[in-house]
Amino acid sequence: MTIAIAFCWGVFVIVAIQAAFSLIFVVWMSRRARLPEQSFTPKAAVILCLRGADPFLKECLRSLLDQDYPEFQLQVVVDSLGDPSRAVLREFESDERVRVSVLQDPPRTCSLKCAAIVQAIRELDPSFEVVAFCDADTVPHPTWLAELAAPLHD
Repeated sequence: MTIAIAFCWGVFVIVAIQAAFSLIFVVWMSRRARLPEQSFTPKAAVILCLRGADPFLKECLRSLLDQDYPEFQLQVVVDSLGDPSRAVLREFESDERVRVSVLQDPPRTCSLKCAAIVQAIRELDPSFEVVAFCDADTVPHPTWLAELAAPLHD
């Protein structure tokens, strides 16, 4: 009987120590994850390469344009003029932050996506300090771009 009681107390102590360490870790991570008030937000570009109309494309575009970031541009490169994604893009082209281009003369030495990325980067103004890439099936949260840029301050 005394062995069972000692074992129970031992397990209780181990669980209490583990819970304390877990709580300390959670508090430490939550403080670390917060962005500073004056976070680093240089001029940024988000490159989105499209081929076909992904089911999440409209949500992706909305969430990208709803970023809590002061100055950014969404650079979209579409594979062709007849691409189905063009129909979805028409809804967003009136936003001055959206730039849409069609892939021109892709080289045979790389994939269409790589060719679109190279074209998008060549079309960017040199004043952009941060470039982020996003896929059409991604729905980034409002602070996504700020969180990506913040570590670049160092």
